[in-house]
Amino acid sequence: MDDILVGYKGKNFQFEIKDPKTLKKDGNFKAGTIKPSQVELKKNWKGHYSIVTTFEQILEDIKQWLMNLSIWENFAQQWD
Repeated sequence: MDDILVGYKGKNFQFEIKDPKTLKKDGNFKAGTIKPSQVELKKNWKGHYSIVTTFEQILEDIKQWLMNLSIWENFAQQWD
């Protein structure tokens, strides 16, 4: 499957989309599914990067970011 870059509210989300058939029953990926370069990218990339198998996981990642942003904005407003 392909990679996708999603831009939303000034934030970029990079996703590696894997075939759901590459998941084991425990939710981890089968050996060889994730390339060494993808492991390094996930480990070292300062921006958003996630390896997913479904569109719903993409939406959940973006939703989580929005929730974290909301929490941060509420916290920051206390100091204005």
